[in-house]
Amino acid sequence: MKYLFAAVLVAGSFASFSAANAAGGCGPGWYRGPYSGCRPMGGPVYVAPRAVSLRADFSQAKAERRADRRALQSAESYIAMSGFSKKGLYEQLSSSAGEGFTQAEAQYAVDHVDADWNKEAVESARSYLRISPMSRNELIEQLSSSAGEGFTYEQALYAVNKVY
Repeated sequence: MKYLFAAVLVAGSFASFSAANAAGGCGPGWYRGPYSGCRPMGGPVYVAPRAVSLRADFSQAKAERRADRRALQSAESYIAMSGFSKKGLYEQLSSSAGEGFTQAEAQYAVDHVDADWNKEAVESARSYLRISPMSRNELIEQLSSSAGEGFTYEQALYAVNKVY
């Protein structure tokens, strides 16, 4: 009997929790308003999409263009000063010991600088010959070596033919 009474008590307490009680006593389709009154739910709820910040995207792109322009100006300065290969200029711009531009900024500058790489090779070859006399083969090796100036073999050959 004791168990029967406990079972009826538990079942009665679960039965008293209906949808109306769960919704604060307002019933299905209603909610408790700010002043304790019951209000209808009013249909489906629409959530506005998150606003996209075009300003942040625009300012990010603007900053990247500004950095690209600075890298390009630096590249033009190096080209005016001395004979640089495309590879050597890229390394100078992107190296932490050089200008410290990002690889993307350095690549942009190298791709957009107004340079005649054959003319740059000739300038570099003349500079080497002013410092130390070299044979044609030594000069080609110095100009085209990855440990040297980094010109292509064709550019180095063009330069050597112009200076000899």
